[in-house]
Amino acid sequence: MITKFKLYEELNVGEPEVGDYIISDIKINGEMIRLNNLIGKYSKFINNHHKDDYNYIVYYTIPDNFLINDNILKRHGSLNGNRYKINLSRSEIEYWSKDKEDLEDVLATKDFNL
Repeated sequence: MITKFKLYEELNVGEPEVGDYIISDIKINGEMIRLNNLIGKYSKFINNHHKDDYNYIVYYTIPDNFLINDNILKRHGSLNGNRYKINLSRSEIEYWSKDKEDLEDVLATKDFNL
């Protein structure tokens, strides 16, 4: 059995930057939409001059078997097929990293409650 130990030196460093990979939770009308088992890619920042506006545009590929609330479609809309553009506030972004593998490891540790 191979055991992998990893230090997350590049996880949540500074603020998210365009091109970073993102793990997040979304609140819509007080209801939590759990996307924290999916990894999105941060593509653009929109400056709305308000602290908690949905300034971060993140693209997610959402599998067919993933149950998603229709409200998310009303707020964000789909692009094509399973690819969604989701506007997030900074408070909804849980983890970010330039290295997607770091976030895959975070998801794996969550799956095993480590």
